[in-house]
Amino acid sequence: MADPVKEREGFDVIVHLLGEQRLPVCLGIRQFKCPRHIVVHSGVPEEVRDSLLRVVGADVRIEGVRVHPYDPHESREKILSALGNISGRAVAFNLTGGTKLMFAGASAACEHISGKPFYIETLRNELIWLDRDFTRTPIIQIRSVEPFFLLNGFRILKPGLWDDDPARAARIELTLSLWSHARTLGGRGVYRDIAEFNDKPGQPFHIEGPFIRAELSRTGQASLDIGDIHYRCDRWPDFARYLSGGWFEEFTYLQLKPLLESQRIRDLRIGLKIDWQTPVQNSGTFGAQEFDVAFTDGHRLTLIECKAGALRTEHVMTLENHVRHYGGVVSIGALATVFPPHPSTRKKIECSSSICGFLGNAMEDKFVKNIVIAEPGQVFSGPIPGGKAPSRPPRHSGAHSRGFRPLENAFRDLGGTR
Repeated sequence: MADPVKEREGFDVIVHLLGEQRLPVCLGIRQFKCPRHIVVHSGVPEEVRDSLLRVVGADVRIEGVRVHPYDPHESREKILSALGNISGRAVAFNLTGGTKLMFAGASAACEHISGKPFYIETLRNELIWLDRDFTRTPIIQIRSVEPFFLLNGFRILKPGLWDDDPARAARIELTLSLWSHARTLGGRGVYRDIAEFNDKPGQPFHIEGPFIRAELSRTGQASLDIGDIHYRCDRWPDFARYLSGGWFEEFTYLQLKPLLESQRIRDLRIGLKIDWQTPVQNSGTFGAQEFDVAFTDGHRLTLIECKAGALRTEHVMTLENHVRHYGGVVSIGALATVFPPHPSTRKKIECSSSICGFLGNAMEDKFVKNIVIAEPGQVFSGPIPGGKAPSRPPRHSGAHSRGFRPLENAFRDLGGTR
């Protein structure tokens, strides 16, 4: 496949206006073959330059020029001074960011040397040349989710690749089958009781309720009987985490995988974890953050929060914050749920400017068709999968609780057979 950058016109230097968002500068750098870039800003720390270099590579030279955001004359003169004697079509101007008066000053500098101005339009994902007839060309895509985080000052703690956990592939059939039993699995008290063991990998437990029985033995053997599913695995220490919601994250990933294979999306992650590039002292607000599922279609970042249990208003607010702090303006959040939420929670999604929702059976018949094109405030819904929910709470016991009943004879068929 031809390199789209090499096919485009090259420049000796590109001047970029930097506003609140760093992505337009990154996109401007990635569109052309150019060794030198001048970033015009109104006062940013060196970490901005470092974050750009982490994304675009060290083979480019990035310089900073600080100007007053509301003094177009200063912007014009400082840009011309930084350019020196260079002139003509060897210079391009990325006028996407900055204030309107920075735009005016940079435009004047561009006109003075007969440079080529352009603007990056992220709604249609096009680069617009601002001279002559406003020719439009497609933006070269971002093929990984990582640049979105790196540009905002974060580092990748865990890449969130499917193959990071080899057991996922071995249980694909189980994961897909659980969708038809989601209502039973999410019945009254089941998730709550299983979740008690989420942070205690390997600790034995026994959960039993109408139409469901799940157990992790003292030797780490797992068993699940739900509907027509009778699953056994000889060693599964984090079995509780899978049953209490991890299965739905993997189900959501598997729904999206055909889009990755057809290249409608460019990257797909599960359980990706990030942290600040520079550790934040005494900060109780931010820190390491993990995302259930994340992907990019080459233009925007989508963060998916998967809720196998009840969806509450605070989950909507949390995802909105994640999109704003971690993704930026060209990001969207999606809530994927098994159970339709309370009408007030649904209304919260519908009024959101940054997230959409896929509720109930919409995960099966509307999710794949609409996730790439979904807009904030859209809600796709359907009935709850799996038939009638059980009415009685499950019984459970821990390893040392009275009444713990290990099923030592239930593990004759080992190795994850169904």
